[in-house]
Amino acid sequence: MRKHSGIIVLLREATKTYPVPGQSLVIEKGQKIIIPTYSFHHDPKYYPDPDIFDPERFSPEEKAKRPNATELFFGDGPRFCIGKRLAELELKLGLSEIIYNFELLPCSKTENPIQLIPKGMIVKPKNGVWLTLKPIIRQ
Repeated sequence: MRKHSGIIVLLREATKTYPVPGQSLVIEKGQKIIIPTYSFHHDPKYYPDPDIFDPERFSPEEKAKRPNATELFFGDGPRFCIGKRLAELELKLGLSEIIYNFELLPCSKTENPIQLIPKGMIVKPKNGVWLTLKPIIRQ
């Protein structure tokens, strides 16, 4: 979800006036704010080699090295996605079923690296995602 997040920005409205620490910037109550989640998730300052898939980035030790709010897959704060836990559970269940029952193989249409296009406020693959699923026969 970090590399290929479905949402590239979050839109929020300030509920109180907030002076940004260490800066002259003051966010006024009621001001509209755009949070560039795609930029956070691909910033080498927070995720070294951001285009590399590395599940170890999310170990408790690695997560402790990053500031809060650099993982905005489901938003943050009071408008955090209400379906986060359900979505994660469904994702894990679906992936485990696919991985258990199929061998995932690239095919002639598979792009590497995948080309992404921003569509409005989401990101999607330019030419789709193509894989060959080879069933695993278990006895």
